This record gives sequence, C-alpha cells and structure tokens, in this order.
Amino acid sequence: MPLMLGVPFIQFLSTDGFGTGTTAANADFTGNPTTFFIQPFPKTTIYINSFRAAISDNALFNQLDYGAIAGGVTNGVEITVRLDGNVIDSLEGRRIKTNRDWVEVGFETQLTSFAGISQSLTVDNAFMQNFGAFLVLKSTGVPDRLSVTLSDNFSTLVGHTFIVRGLLQFG
Repeated sequence: MPLMLGVPFIQFLSTDGFGTGTTAANADFTGNPTTFFIQPFPKTTIYINSFRAAISDNALFNQLDYGAIAGGVTNGVEITVRLDGNVIDSLEGRRIKTNRDWVEVGFETQLTSFAGISQSLTVDNAFMQNFGAFLVLKSTGVPDRLSVTLSDNFSTLVGHTFIVRGLLQFG
C-alpha cells in the first residue's frame, strides 16, 4: 500500500458532523430521531480507518439487553453512509437493538468490568484491517458522511458514543 499523507485524527460523531455538536448519545430520542455523523470540512478528505461504538452503564450487560437496558431497544441503531449523494444502509435494513447485535457486526468487541457492577462494551470495525481499504469521505458536491441515527430512549446509559479514527487530508 502506498504511503498515506495526512493528519491523524480521532473524532466523535456529533449532531453537527464536525465534532463540535452534541456527542453524548445517552438521551431519550423517542419521538425525536437524532443523527450523529461525521463529514469532511470543505476542501478536505477523511480517510476513516476505524469506527467504534462505546456503551457504558452501571449494571451488568446481558446478550439481549442494550447496555443494561433490559430487553434491548425497540427501533435500534441505524448506520448509514452517504457517498457521492447516494445513501447506503450499512446493515441492509437491520438495526442494532441488543448487545448481541453489536457482537455480530463488530470485528472486535470487548466487555470491560469496573469496580462493582459497572460495565462498558466497545465495538470496533477497522476498515483497512478487515476490508483492505479506508472508508473515504470527500467534501466535494454533497459532502459524504458516516451517520448513526437513534430513535429510542438511551437516557439510562452512563455513556454512549460513536468514534472514528483515521487521516485528514487538506486540498
């Protein structure tokens, strides 16, 4: 693979797409679907190497819960990518409603237990490692974006975020 030049970066998906909007996704989105996303600034290209979902709660996680939300969530997490103006449903119509769903779609998952019963689940997808290519988001025309849309009540979670890592190129 040729040498990639750019600025290494880590950015939370946010409600404004640039990391300066709301990044905490542990709120009640019932009746008010909210999208957290990343898109390039004008005249930049983002080469995303990895996508991480992180869920933390003050109780033990079960397979069929979401974090420690008993029984999971109703509508689930929707993940889409917009490339060249075309929206692609990354999960082909499926939604992530339980911890088990995250395990199915994640290449690497880790459940961490802290003192007491607090736990965190991290789910990582490394594009270069698993697919042999970066997910490339361009700013030309309608800016490309990676989005996560939520429409359930996640307010009982201690933490709920989505993070990307990669390279930012200018020009």
